[in-house]
Amino acid sequence: MSMKVKELVKAYTGVLLGKPDYWHPRFKVNEHLDKNVLGKYYLDMSSKADYPGKFDVNDVPLLLLNNQSYHLPVTIAQFGLGNYDKYQTTKEDKYLKSVFDAANWFVNNCSIIDSSCAWYNYYENRLYSIKAPWVSAISQGQGISVLVRAFRLSQKQQYLDIALKAAKIFEIPVDKGGVKTMVQGKYVFYEEYPTHAPSLVLNGFIFGLWGLYDLYLVTREKAVLHSYEEGLKTLIHILPYYNFLGWSRYDLYNSHIPNVTNIFYHRLHIEQLKAMNKLIEKRIFLKYLTIWGKSEGNLSVIILSQAVKILQKLSVRKLCANVRYE
Repeated sequence: MSMKVKELVKAYTGVLLGKPDYWHPRFKVNEHLDKNVLGKYYLDMSSKADYPGKFDVNDVPLLLLNNQSYHLPVTIAQFGLGNYDKYQTTKEDKYLKSVFDAANWFVNNCSIIDSSCAWYNYYENRLYSIKAPWVSAISQGQGISVLVRAFRLSQKQQYLDIALKAAKIFEIPVDKGGVKTMVQGKYVFYEEYPTHAPSLVLNGFIFGLWGLYDLYLVTREKAVLHSYEEGLKTLIHILPYYNFLGWSRYDLYNSHIPNVTNIFYHRLHIEQLKAMNKLIEKRIFLKYLTIWGKSEGNLSVIILSQAVKILQKLSVRKLCANVRYE
């Protein structure tokens, strides 16, 4: 076994067993979350402040993918949110600086589509067969969450102007370059991965909703509230589809083997539902908090779900090996 393969096996085994690291921390809900106040982020992001990789000349994180360095919007957003949470706790200037470093990147790297703003990913995603460049609901949502917090700290209108433009991407269908897709013909879903056949990734959808809600708290814009409420209606309707024998699914992408979550994403879903229940108390959130919370400690459910996960991953890897771009 080569060293590279060993490292990959070790890394994935850690994720499978729920071992925390920078990329897969033990996110916990913000216990002081107030639905009427823009404060710390919905989940405690402070572990994301200490980025372990390289930075560019503007102190913005770079991510190495396939031996090439990229500015990955979601990595930069989580770095900014982590530093915001750290600053709120410590009031140290170094964390404040990093919030603005991240926010300024989002201002300076906004690609204009009509009156909207997109932050693109410039790498090909073979898992979902997406060619570069592509936009993501999680990047748009968390980027907005950084910008509105930078606005609150500085009162710099440019941050809010770009955030409002970024929110318009949620109104644009996937086939037109946005993140909006439809479920069952009437429910609006915001795609983390803008696939031709809807992939419907749960965690990215919720992160996208939080960006819209943050922006509404600050601006009270009716169009932003409408996008949020349409997504919330979908989440309430579609949540049962993510339950697989008491364990959560990562997405609802067309696959003959369900794409169940590893332990990290299962725990993330639980914390996200805790946060959603703080925003709006719904029986459906409490129901799956209870079901998924119990399965987190049920060894037989863990073994079954992760066996399915491994089978699905092997199946997808074989499929990806045959992906060809025109």
